[in-house]
Amino acid sequence: EIRQEYYTDMDKFEMDLNSLFSKAKIKEEIVKWRCLMAALNPKYQRMVFRDKITDFDQALETIKHKVDLLKLVDSHKYPGNRIENAEKVVTKVHSNENQNMYEALVQKFEELSINLLSKIETANASRYSSFKPRPELTRNEPFMNGACYTCKQMGHRSYQRVQRVQRVICK
Repeated sequence: EIRQEYYTDMDKFEMDLNSLFSKAKIKEEIVKWRCLMAALNPKYQRMVFRDKITDFDQALETIKHKVDLLKLVDSHKYPGNRIENAEKVVTKVHSNENQNMYEALVQKFEELSINLLSKIETANASRYSSFKPRPELTRNEPFMNGACYTCKQMGHRSYQRVQRVQRVICK
């Protein structure tokens, strides 16, 4: 896949595109133009559409001209070929006094993190200590074994008590 964004030089892009056309034996101008439009950046596609160019060679020439023009206008965006030798200049030498400051700072952060962790633990402990767990019910309690809640006698429930049944019948 050939895309214009992969190339820094428009001439190299044109050469690769033409070599692909010759390998694929494509000679129709409209097919070449469509392939060119598919490979171009959207900015250059808009330029071709705006100028209403339908010829492959004319579109390539127009794009090359616009790319060269944009390189001149936006020369600060494109790196030059010359390499400048920059010398490293030491402007300030740091003394060892700062080392003690950094060690003290690290120690304070460690104390702070330990204090923070202990505060979190105490907050969690106080938060959950106010909750009293529900007492576990044992099987030894009478109502778990089928005893009456009121008189604690086995064999009937509170609504089946003899005294209660007699009261209901009497009324």
